[in-house]
Amino acid sequence: VRKIVENKAVCYFAQDSLSNSTVSKAVASMLVADTSSYAGRIYSHDGWRDIWLQIDEVAEALNEEVLQILNKGRGAGFKALCAFQSISDIESKLGNASKMWQVLANMNNQIVLRQEYLKTAEWFAEKCGKTTIHVPDMKMQSGTDSSSFGLEFRGTVTRGLQPKDAFLVAPEIPTRMPNLQFFLRTGGGDIRQGRLRLPGR
Repeated sequence: VRKIVENKAVCYFAQDSLSNSTVSKAVASMLVADTSSYAGRIYSHDGWRDIWLQIDEVAEALNEEVLQILNKGRGAGFKALCAFQSISDIESKLGNASKMWQVLANMNNQIVLRQEYLKTAEWFAEKCGKTTIHVPDMKMQSGTDSSSFGLEFRGTVTRGLQPKDAFLVAPEIPTRMPNLQFFLRTGGGDIRQGRLRLPGR
């Protein structure tokens, strides 16, 4: 990892976990451990570097070293981009919810495409927060005057707006999005919706 960074190179590791998940996880853990060790060296001695670390299917490589990179790697200039299918993948790998929330708490920016797992969509909705909306409210009353033998009719209609708290991004929305549409939330609270464009389309 040190040589990769010092030469400003790009290195891509294909773990081939579909063929042999046991070897894949072992190799991924060693690579992440080496990366974490080098991040500690930069943080303590070499000064800040601009380094991007991308981990696809991060649950396959999750260990204490990944947690350290996510938690303290920014001080060494590390920017981690972690991709996963659902938050349950992380919980299953780490064995408990507390560790899962520790990982998620260190992911400052989120990009969410269509979700099949509602709890992941609910987590994202909570991160986006709530706002106040105004819901139309209408009331109608009618009656007759008994003194006029029921020949006179009276009625009232009242219209108004009632405030109601609602999610900025309702949990159901990410589960229904078309292909390649996404929501983005940054650490500063900026929330955007977008669509990825495929080349040639």
